[in-house]
Amino acid sequence: MTPTGPVTTPGAPTGVSASAGDAQASVKWTAPSSNGGSTITSYTVTASPGGKTATSKTTSATVAGLSNGTAYTFTVTATNSAGTGAASAKSNSVTPSSGPPPVTSKPQTTNSHYIRNLTGKSSDEDTATAEGKYDAGKASPDPSLILLSYGDQTESPAGATETGGTGHAPTDDEVVAHAKAYIDGWRSADTSSQLTVVVSVNNDLGWIADDATAAGKDWADNVVDPVKTYAAKYSGVIVDGGMDIEGWGGDGTYDQTKAWIQSFLDNTSADFVNHGAASGCPETYTSGQSAGCNDGWTQGEYYQVSGGLSPSRISVLPQIYNNDMDDQWEAIDLVGITQGGQKLNVAGVLSENRANSEDNGSNSDLSPSEAWNHMWDQLQSSSQTKQSSLPYSTDLFDDNQTTTPPTV
Repeated sequence: MTPTGPVTTPGAPTGVSASAGDAQASVKWTAPSSNGGSTITSYTVTASPGGKTATSKTTSATVAGLSNGTAYTFTVTATNSAGTGAASAKSNSVTPSSGPPPVTSKPQTTNSHYIRNLTGKSSDEDTATAEGKYDAGKASPDPSLILLSYGDQTESPAGATETGGTGHAPTDDEVVAHAKAYIDGWRSADTSSQLTVVVSVNNDLGWIADDATAAGKDWADNVVDPVKTYAAKYSGVIVDGGMDIEGWGGDGTYDQTKAWIQSFLDNTSADFVNHGAASGCPETYTSGQSAGCNDGWTQGEYYQVSGGLSPSRISVLPQIYNNDMDDQWEAIDLVGITQGGQKLNVAGVLSENRANSEDNGSNSDLSPSEAWNHMWDQLQSSSQTKQSSLPYSTDLFDDNQTTTPPTV
C-alpha cells in the first residue's frame, strides 16, 4: 500500500482577469498550482463592492446582477473535499455598462458608399436592397456603421443631390427611397447587430453656399427624419445625418458649414457625423495656436464642426488614407481640448482604399486595417486624446465607378 497525506484545501487561483458587459462581468482565471490532494469541485467568484458571487466547475464564470457605471474587482476561491482555500489576488477593475464593450483592436470593416449612380428609376431601390444585403453578409460586426453619401446638395429640383455619371439629379424623395431600400437589404441578411446608417452630403458648392440654413433644415426634415422614422421598424437601427467636411477651394466655408450643421441639429433629433478630411491642417499642435489649414479653415474650426459645436450630438469619422492624416486629427483634438473643449468623440476611421483603386487604378493608400491602427495608436499616444474604444472601420466605395453590388 502507498501511504497518502492528509487532504488540504486548494491553493489560491492565479491570473484572474475580468471584462465588463451589460450589468455583468466575465471572469477568467488559472487553476491553483496545488489542489490540496483532492480534485477541485468548484470555484467561487466574488465581486467587490457588493459581494455578488458566481460558481463554476471550470476556470471561467459570469457574475450577473452588477450595477452599470460601478467599478468592480473580483477574487476567486477554489473548493475541494477539504473545504475552500484562500482567495486569489484581485482582478483588474472593470465597469459594466449598457452599451457594447469597448473596441480596442481592429474591428471588421464595413462597406460605405459614395452614391453617384442614381437614375430615378425603381431599379435604384432594387440595387440598394441587393447592395445592403451583400454588405451585411460580407461584414456585419456588432456594432456596425456605414455611410450613404450622396455628394453635393442642390436646391432644385426638390433638394436634388449630385448627378454623377447618370445625368440625373436625384430628389430628396429618391434619396430617401434609396436609403430605405439599403436598410431593408442589410436587415434581410443581418437581423440582430446594431447598425448605424449615416445619410450624408458634402459641403462643396450647391445649396450650402447659397443658403446653408435652409439646406441644413431640408436635409433634416426631408431626408434624415423620413429615413429615421422608417428604420424605427427594425430593432437596433440608428439613422444619423452626416457631411463630408473639407475646404474645397472657396466654397463650403466654415461659417456656411457651421450654419448648416446648426440648422440640421435644430430640426431633428438625429445626431451628426463629420466624415471629412482635415485638408492641409498641420500634423502637430503648437501650444496656444489654432493654425491654418486649406482654403481659410483653421484647426479650431475643424474641431468645432467635429464636436465642439455640440459635444453630445456630433462625432467624427475622419478620412484616414495616408500616414499624415491621423496626426492631423490628434492635433485638431488637442487644439480644442487645450482651449477648454471636450475631447472629440472619434467614432472610428473612414478609409478609401477601394474608392481610390476604382478611380485611379491604384490602391496604394492605407488599407482599412492600416488606417484603423494608425488612428488608434495616434489617439492613444496622448493622455489628453486617449480613447477607451474606437468601434468602427469602414471603407468607401464609389458607386459611380464599381459594379453593384461590389464583387470583392
